[in-house]
Amino acid sequence: MLGRYAPGTRRASGPVPVIADVGQKYMLPHFKPRDVRKCDGTVELIGVPSTESYKGQTWLGAKWIGYLGRVAEAPVSGRWFPEGDEWKFVSEDKAAFSFVKEEDLLLYDGYWGGRVYMVLAGLIWGKEEYIPNKPGDHKHCEICWATISLPDDAICYRSNKRDIVCPECYQRFVIPHSIDFIT
Repeated sequence: MLGRYAPGTRRASGPVPVIADVGQKYMLPHFKPRDVRKCDGTVELIGVPSTESYKGQTWLGAKWIGYLGRVAEAPVSGRWFPEGDEWKFVSEDKAAFSFVKEEDLLLYDGYWGGRVYMVLAGLIWGKEEYIPNKPGDHKHCEICWATISLPDDAICYRSNKRDIVCPECYQRFVIPHSIDFIT
């Protein structure tokens, strides 16, 4: 049954390779908060992003889910709100409480940010065989969207947070903590 960890369970953590120029390598949007407010279990970061889009796709919009993070660290999730000519990022994630004014953070949209979190968060991953509940059932890799199904492609990796990836994405991205899938 899906959800069991095979004997080969392992944590894909270890030291995360520090890619000092990750923002330059991928030309990702940045966000430098001019103000950080901490109250009632939330953090509000207010500032102007370097851009609101990435490779022709809009990454920032009113009430959109997004992610902010430091280089080579798992980003935190939150929601964006317009604040005059600036943007406010609101997060309940405890990791966001460590962000400070003028800190240069990488900005990810809700789609890619979730995938970046998967590979950088040091989750515990286990190898599994997908067993469908009924004929025709299948799952998709959360990075490349490959189909995971019987009879040919039933092997997958599942995290302790219930994320699922195909063996290729596990080897290419999860083990080396690579975000090359963004390019």
